[in-house]
Amino acid sequence: AGCLPLLGARLCRTATRPRHRLNAMLRDIYYNLVDFVRTFGALQLFFFRLLLACPRVLFRRFGLVVRQVHNTGAHSLVIIMVCGFFVGGVLGLQGHSNLARFNAEDSVGTFAAFSLLKELGPVVTALLFAGRAGTALASEIGLMKATDQLAAMKMMAINPVSRVLVPRFIGGVVSMPLVAAGFGARLSVGPPFLHAAAGPIALV
Repeated sequence: AGCLPLLGARLCRTATRPRHRLNAMLRDIYYNLVDFVRTFGALQLFFFRLLLACPRVLFRRFGLVVRQVHNTGAHSLVIIMVCGFFVGGVLGLQGHSNLARFNAEDSVGTFAAFSLLKELGPVVTALLFAGRAGTALASEIGLMKATDQLAAMKMMAINPVSRVLVPRFIGGVVSMPLVAAGFGARLSVGPPFLHAAAGPIALV
């Protein structure tokens, strides 16, 4: 007679376990959704702060903006132009091998120019720019945060947003179209070069 309540208690526990799991899952989904909304809102507010501080930084600290354009754009130009040359060459080579079947090798330049400059060029440029300049800026700001340089600026009544973040943001926005133009120029050089090199070869 003493074992029956124990068995009944075990059955009740197994029956309530799925309900506890469902409640825990719904609770986790709710907290994750709240954290996502809070983080997304904080990012939007931070972006608005950057936009509001841009005109003041352009007039008062124009030298910092020019320096960041040089750091983000000029230092990224070499790797982007090299990648543009080889990407354009590979696309021109593939276009030559496909258009040679229809005796339309003369259209390789037009094919590469339209496909690269209009579609592939800005996307690849953005990826390379984010990979090189984005990681450099993130590591630099992260090091300043870890070594309490940003806190020291606040103690000296210097706004870190307008002194550190906004010049780098404006520098990236200004240098991105210029770097994309350089990437497009290298794209236009790659296909004719490899097309001339592979002209006598029948690529099928």
